[in-house]
Amino acid sequence: MADCTIVIAVPLFDSFIFPFLRRRGLRLGPITRITIGFTIVTIGFVYASVLGRILYNSGPYYDYAHIKNPDGDLQNDLSIWWQFPPYIAIAISEIFASATGLEFAYKRASPELKSIVMSLFLLTNCGGSLIGLALATLSADPYIVILLAVETSIMAVFTVIFYFCFRHLDNEEV
Repeated sequence: MADCTIVIAVPLFDSFIFPFLRRRGLRLGPITRITIGFTIVTIGFVYASVLGRILYNSGPYYDYAHIKNPDGDLQNDLSIWWQFPPYIAIAISEIFASATGLEFAYKRASPELKSIVMSLFLLTNCGGSLIGLALATLSADPYIVILLAVETSIMAVFTVIFYFCFRHLDNEEV
């Protein structure tokens, strides 16, 4: 779902949103763009956490959606369309953070180290996926909301740390 949203959002951002911001005189340096991406995904996680709490507070099964009822129906009364906004947030954050991060890393690397720098950049994606895989074992009804809240908090803290550690690099042209 996020990949489809990215395919739609990239041309929209490249053709309309970024040119609009530049015409308004708003220059977004690479660190600011990456921080905006981190912030957007954090907001998406906040939304997912709140949505999870709403799901577990809604009937008819509340926190016990995993328990079979006599008629075999296992759904709470909440539309699946409420899950779409976090995918949009992930796609937009990819446009801001991942694309900018790849470009920034590539342009700052010396010519003989470009492939190694790109490999290390992508290795961080692997590390994030492995952390997600390890945490997935903890995601069970109804505790997934707690997991989402913890991940949200960690992302918010690291967003602030990232910006304050690297904001001096924001004057770099990418």
